[in-house]
Order: sequence, then structure tokens, then C-alpha cells
Amino acid sequence: MTGLYVYAIAGRAMRVRARGIFGRPLRVVRAGRLYVVVETAARAPRPTVAKLKAQGQVIARLVQSGADILPARFGAHVRDAGELARALAGRARELSRALRRVRGCVQMTVRVTMESNDRGISHRGIGTDRGTRFLRARAAAEAARRRDPIVRAVRRAASPYARETRIEWRGDGASVFHLVPRARALAYVSAVTRAMKRRGAAAAIAGPWAPFAFVEIEES
Repeated sequence: MTGLYVYAIAGRAMRVRARGIFGRPLRVVRAGRLYVVVETAARAPRPTVAKLKAQGQVIARLVQSGADILPARFGAHVRDAGELARALAGRARELSRALRRVRGCVQMTVRVTMESNDRGISHRGIGTDRGTRFLRARAAAEAARRRDPIVRAVRRAASPYARETRIEWRGDGASVFHLVPRARALAYVSAVTRAMKRRGAAAAIAGPWAPFAFVEIEES
């Protein structure tokens, strides 16, 4: 059988003792200065919920092993090691830089839920004046949301431990992503949990994960 299904990129050789989503042993192949975790597979898997979950579990096992990796997108498949090397050849510097950025770190995620800031803002009868007032009210609500005391408390508590922070806002709250050195992950969890409890919020902390939120690599 030919074909390689790609899971992750690493900056050094490593021993992998796990199986992939096709049930075959994972292995590491070299591509120039990079090392790539792959599974022999004739084709990419179909994007089902079960397969997506299974790939997430494979990535989680790699993280738990202590490997510094850049997770590949779902469905990354090449014909052979030669095609893989050619695909990565022009991006070796970019990928090496990304690996240095996340070296020794894992991603921790805090999910904060808050009440909707649109409450009391009417959407009916928007003319020029009403439309302006509506937009101003929405802008004020957005600014208030970004000053949310729980999010601010989480950021303060995490600051001694997190190398980088990113926030994704959504309608009912926010996801706060932190890039945390592995050795400080437990201390980070304790600090953030205490901060959320002081604010009367449940601690919704997830991780350690691969650094998905901190990998900015354009797909080819």
C-alpha cells in the first residue's frame, strides 16, 4: 500500500508508539530538516464526526508523550515521502519558526459564558436615526463585553504562567487560549481555578492540547 496520512510536524526525531485512525502503527518520516508523524493509508479519511474525534485523540496522545508538534489539518494526505518532502521544502523556515514558538508548551483553554449584551437592544424599525442609535448601542455592548470581569480575572491569573494569550469572542461568551509551558500547566490550572471561583464562576478549563490556536501556517 502506498500513501501517507499526515498527523503532525515535529522538529526532531521521536519514537511513536500508537496507532492512527486507520488502525495502523504511526511512524515518523524525515522531510528535510523536519520530521512528520504519518500513517500508511491509501487515501484521506472521510470527514465524519467519528474520524474527526479519532484524529483528535491521536494528536492528544502525541501531546501527552511530551512531543512538540504542529498538528496537521484533517485530511492531509500525500502519495509518498517524496511528495511530502517537496510539499514542505519551501516552508521549512516557516515551520521551524512555528515549532520554536511552541517548544515546550501546550495549549490550555478557558471557556467563559456571559449574559447576552444584546438584551434590550431593539432591531425593529431601523431608519437612519434609529439605525445609528442601534449601531452605537451594539458598539457599547461589545466594548462592555470585552471588559468582562471574569475574562479580565482569567487573564491576570494566567499572566505569570502563559507565554501567549488569544481570545475568541462569540455571542454568549469567550474562549481564552493560553500557550503554557508544560512544567507550569498544573500551577496555571490552580491559579485560574482560584480566580474564577473568586468571581463566582465555574472553572471551565480544558487541556493540555496541541497549540492549535497559536499555529499560523498557511495551507498549501
